[in-house]
Amino acid sequence: NALIYLFFPAVMVPLSLGITTVAVACTVWYFNRRIDGVTGDCIGCINEIAEMSILLSWSLVSIYYG
Repeated sequence: NALIYLFFPAVMVPLSLGITTVAVACTVWYFNRRIDGVTGDCIGCINEIAEMSILLSWSLVSIYYG
């Protein structure tokens, strides 16, 4: 899947950044609504969600363009 990034950077970078930005923004909004702030554990969770959204977007593009 990582090889798709080399062949389709014009698709991968904006898609990955867009999906990750939306996922992180939604997660931060949820934490602010639920516990009125962001703690260290929340930041760790946000980091894992960002990593998974990047990997998911790479997988989706590789399925579509692969």
